[in-house]
Amino acid sequence: MRPMMERMRAYVLFAVWGGLLAILGPFCIALTALTRIPEFVTIPTMCTIRLGLLLAGVRYSIEGRDRVDPRKTYVYVSNHQSTLDPPMIWLALGSPRHRIGYLFKSQVEKVPLLATGAKTIGMIAVDRSNRDQAVESVRRATESLKRGQSFGVFAEGTRTRTGELLPLKKGAFHMAIGAGVPIVPVTIDGAFEAMPPGTVRLRSVPIRIVIHHPIPTISMTEADVDSLLEQTRAIMAAELEKS
Repeated sequence: MRPMMERMRAYVLFAVWGGLLAILGPFCIALTALTRIPEFVTIPTMCTIRLGLLLAGVRYSIEGRDRVDPRKTYVYVSNHQSTLDPPMIWLALGSPRHRIGYLFKSQVEKVPLLATGAKTIGMIAVDRSNRDQAVESVRRATESLKRGQSFGVFAEGTRTRTGELLPLKKGAFHMAIGAGVPIVPVTIDGAFEAMPPGTVRLRSVPIRIVIHHPIPTISMTEADVDSLLEQTRAIMAAELEKS
């Protein structure tokens, strides 16, 4: 009985997200394209994410919002445990008028509606299999940071398959140092247990999103990338060890 309920909860979540995306997406994207007002996409997306989580019974909490100023610019570096992570992180950070951007996998471009919506609100595709294109994506994101667009990066580069924290890639740290903006470590805990990669089951497990204190980069250079990466990873690892 329990596996059936877990599958049903996952179906409800994806049906709400996918259904509302298909219904509202074209209209909202067109409005934003015509008016250049991103709230026509961001606010309906926020409502859709919240509704899906509510109806599917996802239990989550957000800690540390008071540690960051949503009007300022940051690079949020998070671990990656589940399919749930990107929408939940996007919902947790920023404000309706100051949403974060993402570097998203180029495979998402195979879903034209989703890719168009993402690009409309300032998100950037990255092809990690092509080094030159990946470097260009990081450069574009750095320029967006300089213009005041915060970014979220899942620095492991992929979802963990074991629940353990993976090594972090350096792109996010180059971005932060290049733009002179703080790194904010973000730890997701419980999402792996709620919906492990490769499954279509949504377990009733509480999920914690912890926003840590910003790490200034203003006086750092490229020579500091490795130490900044290790400092960020240590903060995330210590938080995961508490559970």
